[in-house]
Amino acid sequence: MSPFAYQLRKIRTERQLQQKVMAEIIGCEQSYLSALETDSKVPPQKEKLIQFLKKLSLSSEQMAELLSAAEKSRRTIHLPLKARSQIFEVCHKLEDQLPNISDIQLELIAIALRLNPQEMGGTQNEKRTNL
Repeated sequence: MSPFAYQLRKIRTERQLQQKVMAEIIGCEQSYLSALETDSKVPPQKEKLIQFLKKLSLSSEQMAELLSAAEKSRRTIHLPLKARSQIFEVCHKLEDQLPNISDIQLELIAIALRLNPQEMGGTQNEKRTNL
């Protein structure tokens, strides 16, 4: 379940709303709300999402959490225009492996992403050639 689907369902259940009622409040079909909660549909564009959120009268904290969850739930990534070929290769290898990736692999990737390149020594060019 995506972070967005989780947060959306959490808000609905905390308010003890049925999908039909919440759909009426935000101005959409129940089937659309259901699809959002089950990841059958991607989160709406930010402008549309903000319209939904305003109708729910969420706190600023809840609104920020749901907007952040929507961003984290995107199904596409954008690579920098001048990305190195290794970045493309790693992204495509990762994409191929996503259906079978283990919890250990996910944790190792998360650890690697937390590493600060400046603390690892070497120059920026040396780091690039060692990838």
